[in-house]
Amino acid sequence: MLILENIKSSLYFLLSIKKYDNFATSFCLFNTLNMKRLLVFLTTLIFTLQLSSQNTIIVGDVSSTQSSQYYPACHFYEDSYTQMLYKAEELQEGLITNIAFYCTSGNWSNGNVKIYMKEVSDTVLNSYSSATGFIEVYTGLDQNAVGWVNFMLTTPFDYSGEENLLICFIRDGTEWYGGNLAYKTTTVTNSTLCTFADNQSYTINSQPNPQWNYRDTRPVIRLEFSELGEFCYPPMNVQIASETIGYEEATVSWTPADESSALFGLAYKKDTEEAWTVVSESISANSYTLTSLDSYTRYQVKVWTICSSGISSEVIKDFVTLATEDNFISIPYEQNFDNLSMVSNWYFNNPNVNKWYIGPALIILLMKMVY
Repeated sequence: MLILENIKSSLYFLLSIKKYDNFATSFCLFNTLNMKRLLVFLTTLIFTLQLSSQNTIIVGDVSSTQSSQYYPACHFYEDSYTQMLYKAEELQEGLITNIAFYCTSGNWSNGNVKIYMKEVSDTVLNSYSSATGFIEVYTGLDQNAVGWVNFMLTTPFDYSGEENLLICFIRDGTEWYGGNLAYKTTTVTNSTLCTFADNQSYTINSQPNPQWNYRDTRPVIRLEFSELGEFCYPPMNVQIASETIGYEEATVSWTPADESSALFGLAYKKDTEEAWTVVSESISANSYTLTSLDSYTRYQVKVWTICSSGISSEVIKDFVTLATEDNFISIPYEQNFDNLSMVSNWYFNNPNVNKWYIGPALIILLMKMVY
């Protein structure tokens, strides 16, 4: 950064030049046009050097014709669990802020994703590595795109570059899709382990056991690195403790990921709404109590850090307020089935017109809303 500082100093000096007589001769070659060109050049150079602090590397061959429908995520099944090993000599030291996988084709099904990283001395994957040492770097929805499928890390990973990088990709889906996504891969022996099934809900602490699938190809990845101290960290441990949830209020709390973080932003909405209500973008405390909420309603809340360099990614959580007597249905309860569009508290096994289901009646007697 020494070059950058020297250029900055030169620019500030040129901007401060006054047209004294003794400067007129020394800078006679710098007419007005040349001076403008020089200032534009220096400003552009400074901007370019600042951008260079964000480095991107690709591990693997993007032109590879190999692909996999099973890892890092398998959409042909609801759930999948994958570990992938990348060597230190393929990477660089720095703060990893983004990871992307190259998708060639296919269709996508809904699912939640968690990504974990840790440094290991292992050079091959003979079995799944234990949960010890893994750091959760991403939690959110699965992504769908042709080309680079990007996951902006909710918690950047500080990679020392001294050991190999082990990445764990866990997908928890609610459905599967026949036209599975295909991700580009390259041949690397004993570098990937994966398992996939329905109704499993894998976690970092409940790994697939005893079966796994050895793979001698590995997903092509793109990693973005940022210089330490430049990244705006999102808040950690965002939660709405059950004891703080009432009929009309709830308290959101969090922990600053960076001790220098001074301000936070917070917004909320009902899960049935699209627009967010921004409560504040200058919260100095590590908690906030939402009030005037509706009873027995599911809400979403998001919190982000406000830094001098910008804002962090958002951390989103949800909760349900407590129910009051107004949310209950009195019994005995009667329902007229003359107009099916007005029937809101019954579940129909067969919704087709004039095809009645014969069997036990299923009725929600207590609550108007089901979660």
